[in-house]
Amino acid sequence: MVEGLEQRAAELTVSVSDFIRMTLLEAKNGPRR
Repeated sequence: MVEGLEQRAAELTVSVSDFIRMTLLEAKNGPRR
């Protein structure tokens, strides 16, 4: 049960970091449209 929570937390951290990275790239490069 604890292992599952740790895995889920790791997946959430990865998804959040990816979202932040994409947001920062869009902010730096500006809107693509």
